[in-house]
Amino acid sequence: PLPRRPLPAELAPLADALDDTLARVAAAIENERRFAADAAHELRTPLAALKVQAQVATRAPDDASRRHALDQVAGGVTRMTHLVEQLLTLARLDPELARAATDAQSCDAEPVAAEVCAARIPAADANGQTLELAATGPCLLPLPAAWVASLVGNLVDNALRYAGPGATVRVRFYRDASGCALRVEDDGVGVPAAERARLVGRFARGDSAHATQGCGLGLSIVARIAEASGGSFHLGDGLARADGGYGLAAEVRWARR
Repeated sequence: PLPRRPLPAELAPLADALDDTLARVAAAIENERRFAADAAHELRTPLAALKVQAQVATRAPDDASRRHALDQVAGGVTRMTHLVEQLLTLARLDPELARAATDAQSCDAEPVAAEVCAARIPAADANGQTLELAATGPCLLPLPAAWVASLVGNLVDNALRYAGPGATVRVRFYRDASGCALRVEDDGVGVPAAERARLVGRFARGDSAHATQGCGLGLSIVARIAEASGGSFHLGDGLARADGGYGLAAEVRWARR
């Protein structure tokens, strides 16, 4: 805060505004510093693994061992590509959403979600999973189509990745008296209520056997898009399982305007 001396009454609001601006700038700088450090760590680990597997491939005693090592390299490159794409999404998220808010863009989310889900059906089928899309009429969201696709895509990818083989993943748009909502729910292994808040943080992963497949940025991106577009994001109980438990549900809600 600025050093305070007795100020004329008309200057006090200006000093308060400057204090608030400087505090927000300092918080933003610290947040980006932590993000850069976390990103460097997340990139360093898979790069080291790729180097090891490449060395194994060059020293493999037979074709089968060499092929296995090269398959590991290919898988590592795929995971690295996903991580870099998510990092780039975060890097451009704030300025692009700010422009979208200024331009007052909006779109009907259902056809965008249909395209996103259609592109992921082969991956779901390969894992014995069922991907469903349900909607109750037009749902206009205060976002450009590209960011609606990012919102839905990250939630669906997260559900398919962590729910486990054979799970059902349902994407729903619905309207009620309070507004419009997007809900992606599954009947997978679920997440304990005490752990859900942590998963929204950057580079946070769940504790399931599939946690190593993701980079821990998807839900953070969703939360940021929801916040920037005036919505709210939370995790809750998903679809009921045969054993009496529940999977995970991720819901973004926008108040009626």
